[in-house]
Amino acid sequence: MTEIDFVPQWYQVSRNRKLWYQRQFLILGGIAILVAGWCFIAGRGLSRARADLRVAHSNFESEIGKIQRYERLQIQYSALQKKAAVLDLIVPRSSNASVLAELSHCVGPDVVMKKLSIRSEPVDTGQQGNMVTVAGGTAKQNSAAGAGKTTDQLPATQTRVVMVGYAADAQQVAVLISALEQSNYFFRVVPVYSKNEIVGRRNITEFEIQCVLADFKLLSGKE
Repeated sequence: MTEIDFVPQWYQVSRNRKLWYQRQFLILGGIAILVAGWCFIAGRGLSRARADLRVAHSNFESEIGKIQRYERLQIQYSALQKKAAVLDLIVPRSSNASVLAELSHCVGPDVVMKKLSIRSEPVDTGQQGNMVTVAGGTAKQNSAAGAGKTTDQLPATQTRVVMVGYAADAQQVAVLISALEQSNYFFRVVPVYSKNEIVGRRNITEFEIQCVLADFKLLSGKE
């Protein structure tokens, strides 16, 4: 007879049941720990993936903005190129700096310029067949079959100067007109209007004068 024979049957059953419960608790606890660890790792991976996705989305929007800015700059560059091409076709015969220098010599101290316009316009020869002698050569005004064209590369244009300003009185306007007429730099000096105005408590004269640069002359006759 062994010692085990003295252990009651009900005690062995109860002990085995407790051991089985302990094993189940250990298995379930291990599974719970594994699931919790997997969820933690998956959560960190998901957070990292979301962060990477946000960075990628931000970079994508930044690149899209750069592409849009590049397209806008490309459009502006093309427009500036077209304007530059138009400006390259214009060959001025007189420097604006020299025009301003001559005007500063003609304008007296009691005259203030409000607006100064220097523009190029076709020469009005008055008669077909007249010759236009310019600083860079001679151009002929064509007949009706080819009106608006010249035989030379230089277009038959003139530079018109429009001055709008204020003078202390009408006498100063007359002095300015006389100075422009006496200057060899201008001709066809035309006073457009002259009127009195009150600025503050002082009477002044507003005026507009137009003239043409004398960088060409008309020769009557035909070739």
